[in-house]
Amino acid sequence: MATATGADLAAADDADLSVSKSGPATVAALGTITYTLTIENLGPSDATDVAVQDDLPSGVTFLSASDGGSEAGGVATWPTVASLANGASLTRTVTVIAPASGTLLNIGSATSSTGDPDASNNDGSASASRVTTTVTEGADLEVTKSGPATVNALGSITYTLAVTNNGPSPAIGVDVQDDLPSGVTFVSASDGGTESGGVVTWPTVASLANAASFTRTVTVTAPASGTLLNIGSASAITPDPVDSNNNGSASASRVTTTVTEEADLEVVKSGPATVNALGSITYTLVVTNHGPSTAAGVDIRDDLPSGVTFVSASSGGTESGGVVTWPTVATLANGAGVTRTVTVIAPASGTLLNVGSATASTADPDASNNDGSATGSRVTTTVTEEADLEVAKSGPATVNAGRNLTYTIVVTNHGPSTAASVVVQDELPPDVTFVSASNGGSEAGGVVTWPTVTNLANGASVTRTVTVTAPASGTLLNAGSATSSTNDPDASNNNGSAAASRVTTTVAEQADLAVAKSGPATVGALGSITYTLV
Repeated sequence: MATATGADLAAADDADLSVSKSGPATVAALGTITYTLTIENLGPSDATDVAVQDDLPSGVTFLSASDGGSEAGGVATWPTVASLANGASLTRTVTVIAPASGTLLNIGSATSSTGDPDASNNDGSASASRVTTTVTEGADLEVTKSGPATVNALGSITYTLAVTNNGPSPAIGVDVQDDLPSGVTFVSASDGGTESGGVVTWPTVASLANAASFTRTVTVTAPASGTLLNIGSASAITPDPVDSNNNGSASASRVTTTVTEEADLEVVKSGPATVNALGSITYTLVVTNHGPSTAAGVDIRDDLPSGVTFVSASSGGTESGGVVTWPTVATLANGAGVTRTVTVIAPASGTLLNVGSATASTADPDASNNDGSATGSRVTTTVTEEADLEVAKSGPATVNAGRNLTYTIVVTNHGPSTAASVVVQDELPPDVTFVSASNGGSEAGGVVTWPTVTNLANGASVTRTVTVTAPASGTLLNAGSATSSTNDPDASNNNGSAAASRVTTTVAEQADLAVAKSGPATVGALGSITYTLV
């Protein structure tokens, strides 16, 4: 048998270690990478004291290593493996966090105290023991939206969008948009923003650094009613690892605004400037909704002037305590109007102020034109006072020629107002001779006039008498009349034309005959006597 030489013994102790490395070709910025090292002993001998190490790429952050591995100075090492048999293999893993950008080269290697006939496949120089990973940059954009919880109808709303890059990489080509709520009217947008089809967009932001942010605002006019949902979103060319916080789906990027409906009611009142005492007045109220919203629960009222008497109201209106109200109008659309009328009887005198007003359960932005304080909702009517004077005349139907007769005149005010400055007159018949008149009356030109009565109340009367001497013959027509500075609705019963204000007296003619008789004072018996009558 041949004897082995020293050279043969040395060759028998060789162990050819082979290192193969695996890992991802790409990784998202700040993503997790797990590298796997497989060390195989290609023999022919067992490898003793096998040491494995992994040279981590610059910029990564070590997380963990399998099998008790640890990291120091960017190199991961594992406890020495005492022996790795010919043909056997072992596996080690290391996990790191990628940086925000870059290309990462990871190198694995292994050594043994046993001689290695070919170090090129385990010293890290072979391509199989090297992994190149490209970091795919990522920029986590976040959109935060703010705006009012409520807005008045047709009010102005300003929405603010804050776009923040939570990194880790810069965001390239950042586009921001705002989806406007249905029904709003675009007014303006900051920073050159424009609107089209209900979407506001802004010029692209070229780059937004990690942790940087910017704001955009958009102003709109609210509609007349509704609940408005406004959504902001942002995107970038740089991949976004978490798009749920910038695609408009997150609650922080959405604002809900409730429109507080408003309806500006206006009341316009009309009625006559003047009315005769006890005359009928019809007031008209027109209630118009100038919007912008529909007015709900519209209540209309009319405050009647003091002293009037309610007669009727249109559309089911009723009166209580001097106030007329109508059944509530359920809704009154923007631009629509309703008309209500009320009829009253005026008093005998005075100046009447009538006030109309309206309210609604919908908020009114300007109550001054519907609360009764505006001139348009108020009507002033002046009562034209009226006093219906009546003259009743009495006197004898006949009178003896040359005798005195007395005429009596009674002037009564049938109202409804007080008669001011009442003047009573009596037109004497021709040929009578004025004797006297009561209460300071005086005669001129055949007309007796009495001092003016300052005021004659409704229902009151005055009596005047005049005494004259009848002529020798004839039929005497005496007429009495009265006037007042107060308007008289019926002059026919006081102007001397009515039968009641006229008296006809017939003069009974008389002749005063004188008889003169003469005859003898004595006569003899059986003597003749002659009497003479002249």
